[in-house]
Amino acid sequence: MPSKPSIDQLITQCKAADPKAQMALYDLYASAMYRVAYKIIGQTDEAEDAVQESMLSAFHSLDQFRGEVTFGAWLKKIVINKSIRLKQKQHRVLWKDPPEEFTTYQESSEWVDDDQESDHIKSSVNRVELVLTKLPIQQVMIVKLYYYEGLEHAEIANYLNISEANCRTSLSRAKETMRKLLKL
Repeated sequence: MPSKPSIDQLITQCKAADPKAQMALYDLYASAMYRVAYKIIGQTDEAEDAVQESMLSAFHSLDQFRGEVTFGAWLKKIVINKSIRLKQKQHRVLWKDPPEEFTTYQESSEWVDDDQESDHIKSSVNRVELVLTKLPIQQVMIVKLYYYEGLEHAEIANYLNISEANCRTSLSRAKETMRKLLKL
């Protein structure tokens, strides 16, 4: 039984345009990269497109991979950049007024069972996601990259081609707007 090729071996084979190696590398990273893209874009089809386009870009630019970071980290940067560009191209219709649940939501001090607590958490997550749609695209991306992906301001600023100070200010403004819309 032949042994499984290492990442380095797969990369070498991919540089030689071996389709089996490309598929193996894709299979290794596709689901993790999809999660990254989905967190930024928020739509299934577009996230899948971002991953596929990113993988194609990665295969075409494998000669630029120097091994200074892991292949996964290098690929993640490509996915983030591609997802940001796709997100910026999206033309979404945003709701003008907050949905009724934003204006009528009130905290309850009553004890809740596990099912009610789970529903409450899901409702809270949905409220945050809806509030994110009210923010400018750049602020949404900064919030998602900072909180969902755990990136530092310098990394986010680099991805978005803005200053680190602008990144910090945008995150602060996004949080303040979200607090107001969520009435926290």
